[in-house]
Amino acid sequence: MLSFQAGNGYNQAGDASMGTHNQITYIQDDLRISLDEFAVSGSMASIHAHNTYEIYYLYAGERFLYLNQTTYHLKKGDLVLINAYDRHRTIAASVNEHQRFLVMLNEQSLQLLPLTEIDAAELFHRGSSVLRLSREEQAAVEHLLFRLLQERKSGQPGCRNMMQALVTELMITLFRHQPAADNRMLAFHDRAAEMMKYLNAHYRRSITIMELSERFALSRFHLSRLFKSATGFTVIDYIHHVRLLEARQLLRSTSHSVSSIADMLGFGSLAHFERMFKRSTGTSPTLFRKLLSESKGDFRRKEDD
Repeated sequence: MLSFQAGNGYNQAGDASMGTHNQITYIQDDLRISLDEFAVSGSMASIHAHNTYEIYYLYAGERFLYLNQTTYHLKKGDLVLINAYDRHRTIAASVNEHQRFLVMLNEQSLQLLPLTEIDAAELFHRGSSVLRLSREEQAAVEHLLFRLLQERKSGQPGCRNMMQALVTELMITLFRHQPAADNRMLAFHDRAAEMMKYLNAHYRRSITIMELSERFALSRFHLSRLFKSATGFTVIDYIHHVRLLEARQLLRSTSHSVSSIADMLGFGSLAHFERMFKRSTGTSPTLFRKLLSESKGDFRRKEDD
């Protein structure tokens, strides 16, 4: 699967933008190409993760990006490589309008690229990263992305082969970039990053704003305001998101009972866990696990056929 993702309102990448949203999109089967333009501020609905690799290119405007334990201030020409299953979210910056390209690929599509000297997957396997491209690199990347749009629109013979060649050239261009200082240059709110690291390590137990205030030597008001401005979340909302992501993983990969998972993750009660889980996923933990089990069974049957 090679897919170039798009969206309307709440789209597949999670943007929740209020106001004008224009997009150039071409879709056939699982092939999607888009350039999205948002005329007013918006933020992704929640911290989320994909089972695919994602390339995010900010073509115009500014955004704040929360990625794992750090928030970055993205500007025009910045490109983000997001590894599969890495938690992320973009947040409105001072400049409301923004345009972005999204490219999402799975492991198989990377392996099918005609590359013999480099490993495209290594770009992602070494960890998510934010690249601040030079003007020359921006021009090269934008040229390739717009050619992908044009090629898909043309529908000429060999269209898919040409698009695969363009994606291959994009990967080589990104592989040649030297990202040594990019993340240090773009990261901000180090105190908020420290708080996120602490919460990621201790989310299974009860954590209060007072505890964080004393630990990080900040008033409760200042701490709450700093964390919200850096991540777009309140401290409590962030803890819930981390717990719920872990809950999905435990439901997927273990045989622990739903009540045991609720207790392990610090939800306090089974009822509270089930309420928060359904609010996040639209289904109960029990049904979530059942649906996963059924989908695995369908996959095994297809392999046997």
